[in-house]
Amino acid sequence: MLIYDATVGLRWPGEADATVCVVHLAIGNTKHRASPARLNGREVLSIDSSLRAGSERPDPTPLQSNVGLSFKGVTLYGQGFLLTQAERDNIVRTNPASGDRLLRYVGGEHLNSTADQWSGKYAIYLTDLTLDEAERGWPLLLDIVREKVKPERDQLGGYSVADSRRESWWKYGTPASELRQALRGKERCIAAARVTKHLCFQ
Repeated sequence: MLIYDATVGLRWPGEADATVCVVHLAIGNTKHRASPARLNGREVLSIDSSLRAGSERPDPTPLQSNVGLSFKGVTLYGQGFLLTQAERDNIVRTNPASGDRLLRYVGGEHLNSTADQWSGKYAIYLTDLTLDEAERGWPLLLDIVREKVKPERDQLGGYSVADSRRESWWKYGTPASELRQALRGKERCIAAARVTKHLCFQ
């Protein structure tokens, strides 16, 4: 496939407030095409799939130098894990030991939108426990997760990862165990939102 003509950022002629790109493609054997491509009415040698002048760039590959240094954060897969400050304080007042299982929760949106990079919420953490261990040691926290997370997890299924999340409903969907191990004993780390218009490190 070859992009031989493209016009980028045209305003839609109708009532919708939108811009469009008009792209012309040649499919099949394009090796013998002699005429140059045109981008926004200007002749260029070629047009890549991002509608920029130039040859197609190879797909990005992970940096081997970041192995063991860069990790994706936790994905809860259940908003029922989250507690407000008041809810957290009430639980700790009833059972002070529960404070060790209530972790400050920071998401990508908080990194870029708040001065202290905090959501004001806490996440119940039982992910490193079996169900029996959670039942014996932290029944109050487990009851909250059972009520608020399990019904949502019970709807999952159809492939192996979803089945695992349904069966281990008291655990985070993606626990980021390697990240937690790497942070052990460290006072600081660098974090960035994975999906963002501007990549900002905090």
